[in-house]
Amino acid sequence: MADEPVPGRGLVTRRAVGEIARRAAIGSYGVVAVSGPRPWHTALAWIGRATPGVRVQLGPPLRIDLYLGIARGVPVAEVARNVDTAVRYAVHQALGRDVDELAVHVDRLGLASTRHPVADEPSGVA
Repeated sequence: MADEPVPGRGLVTRRAVGEIARRAAIGSYGVVAVSGPRPWHTALAWIGRATPGVRVQLGPPLRIDLYLGIARGVPVAEVARNVDTAVRYAVHQALGRDVDELAVHVDRLGLASTRHPVADEPSGVA
């Protein structure tokens, strides 16, 4: 690998940045869903025209809005801080660019099992 920067230019789409942010958010503890605030967002995602629950503006300020479903019983503020850190890190690692503005919207509280089977338990027991 070259240690010196290579001159050139890269093009990144809003959809690619949205997918990076969505994956980082859904991987955070306490997040049960990343979904759009309006019903048609799911339809747009189904036909491949949008990333559900994520809005990205690529202008000089890189702005990301996330709409999340959070599990009941977890501290919402802590989950939001973890999502903020995870998304900023993932975007910086993937693009080499910092997120200027990141808004985490808690769209709903959902029920989710956060318990994972222990290695000694049979897979059918939860």
